[in-house]
Amino acid sequence: MGSLTPEPWRAPLVLGAQLLIWSASGGQWLPGVVIEASESRVKVEYVSNGERCDKTVLRDSPLLRVEAKTPAITPVASPLVLPRLPGPPAPGPGAGPRPCSIRAPQPVFQPQPGMVQMPGLRLSDLQMGELLGAGGFGAVHRGWLRGFPKEVAIKKLHLVAGGAVTQENLAEFHKEAANLQALRHERLIQLIGIAVQPPFLCIVTELAPGGSLHDLLHVKHAILAEAQKKKVILQMTEGVVFLHGRRPPFVHRDLKSANVVLDLELNVKLCDLGITECMERTHISRREAEAGSPRYMAPELFDGRGKLTEKLDIWALGCLAVEVLTSRNPHEECINIQQVATKLLVRMQLPFQEDWANAYHPEVGQMLGPCFAWNPPDRPSAAQIYEVWSRLPKLTP
Repeated sequence: MGSLTPEPWRAPLVLGAQLLIWSASGGQWLPGVVIEASESRVKVEYVSNGERCDKTVLRDSPLLRVEAKTPAITPVASPLVLPRLPGPPAPGPGAGPRPCSIRAPQPVFQPQPGMVQMPGLRLSDLQMGELLGAGGFGAVHRGWLRGFPKEVAIKKLHLVAGGAVTQENLAEFHKEAANLQALRHERLIQLIGIAVQPPFLCIVTELAPGGSLHDLLHVKHAILAEAQKKKVILQMTEGVVFLHGRRPPFVHRDLKSANVVLDLELNVKLCDLGITECMERTHISRREAEAGSPRYMAPELFDGRGKLTEKLDIWALGCLAVEVLTSRNPHEECINIQQVATKLLVRMQLPFQEDWANAYHPEVGQMLGPCFAWNPPDRPSAAQIYEVWSRLPKLTP
């Protein structure tokens, strides 16, 4: 039942806006995020009883609440914690939940048992140092956080001309921060906190002092010992096993050597979870299917047909493993995405020369070769790769 005089915060609800939605099944207000918006209705995604749901309601529905004046941007940095929850809405038609099915789930800020709260940091407590790298989302700097004993990595959002923070900016920022908060494992880069002080949006994580695997192999041209190669590949696989082992599984979608970072002892952490997606049922949507790095992209990401599953990560993991073994980039002769697509889809050629495995134990090729199966279900799971790799006595004959 809609209100006679809609509150002013309801009109500007747009994609990415955060609010509270009433869950009749849970008997409580739950944090949600707007994933679709029309003139009269909004579609809100939220988590109820451990399951991701969505609900489409009128903008003036009593099932929606916010704590303050707007769910978008606040003028000062503050911790991202759950707001004080108001009481239940007045009974009315349509108050019960509807069965839901989400096509492309995006993580929302929903603390789970054992999950740390996301600390809000003050921009004035951050000091940025040298530029470590840059991508479509933002630039990463070495930096320092007041009161924190170690150097940190500060990822600063790229803004549009004029420094405006768009709802799309916020949605991408929230997605990566939520992924870092929810996915905590020894093989994933760890979140320290976020600084939200428009026009500045920063994600602060631990710093990997050894730099990226890409720089190690292709800038420093390091020669890794056999034991080091095995360790790096095993630990990369361990991170993917963790992601795919969630229920439902998470798919990284942008595995590449630039997103594998190292400490000084070559221990691995996967980073850049900005386009990581949670699989709903058996597949993920093609929204943002163009995202990712062409050299590591599986054929199904190019051809626009079929379902996308976690097996696209297995193709990329195979590329990474061969890259570690050979110090060569996948599709190294290609200089743009069109050449990679032509090589894969027209000439049906794999990312590496077929003789790459000749210098290694036959079991290495037998294990990694199926990662490049054209039919995704024919590729092994990350857990299967980890099991074989962990018991492999040596890499060379």
